[in-house]
Amino acid sequence: MNNVHQVAHEADVPALLLSLDLHPAMEPGSPSTVLSVHRRDEEKHIDFNFLYNQGMVTSPNEPGDLFEPAEGKPFNQLVRLRGEGKPYLLDAWTGRITPVRDFAATKDGVTLHLNIAPDDAAIVAISTSKLGGAPAAPTAGTAALLPAPIDLMQYKWHLTVEDCRPANDYTTMGVMGAETRKEIKQINLDGLKPWPQVRLLKDVSGIGNYSTSITLPTGWKSGTGAILDLGEVFDSFTLSVNDNEIPLNQISATAEVGPISMPDRTLSL
Repeated sequence: MNNVHQVAHEADVPALLLSLDLHPAMEPGSPSTVLSVHRRDEEKHIDFNFLYNQGMVTSPNEPGDLFEPAEGKPFNQLVRLRGEGKPYLLDAWTGRITPVRDFAATKDGVTLHLNIAPDDAAIVAISTSKLGGAPAAPTAGTAALLPAPIDLMQYKWHLTVEDCRPANDYTTMGVMGAETRKEIKQINLDGLKPWPQVRLLKDVSGIGNYSTSITLPTGWKSGTGAILDLGEVFDSFTLSVNDNEIPLNQISATAEVGPISMPDRTLSL
């Protein structure tokens, strides 16, 4: 039968499919550790592509390094995605929809460049109708006007901690053995430090709230673009800037805070 094919090894299947002009929904320029899921909304004519960069297939030290920071390489290359129309980046953390400017549409789909950090993901929608708004145009010569980065590590911080402890003796059984009580600890820090480096929190488990205030450089104008980078954060977290709750990627830990109102050039975290 013409539609039946055989290969000697499982690894030969991808090459055979390509020779038959059968392409996957997501086709990177070179082999990668990115996993993808494709879904299509037939009624709205939109193709959704979820791409997850697992960084590495298997860590050599699992499960010992299960809670260590993500390793592996970023996915930084061209990728062809199934769909017809224009591509849009969907930010699942903020709900923002951003049209992709540079792409090539062919009969096989849409080709664009993606940069996905290890252990992070991207969602790309391809639609024949407009989604979201157009991205802001870059201003010529903006790079030369950028102020020096502000190092948050050097500021004085206040740390409020809910220390969760057993309400009863460790030998207590039943429902009472599961009861907890919370002790509030107030700590002033000369610099931004993680819990293992704070002596009073050596054996503490609970919720912490770091806060500080920053005065921005003279000449700062409200609405100026500004990226807040929290660095490497373990476990889940939230961010509030000038009493505004800021949605942000829990992997990259970066957020755009420029549009937030900053009276007297004050940034309160």
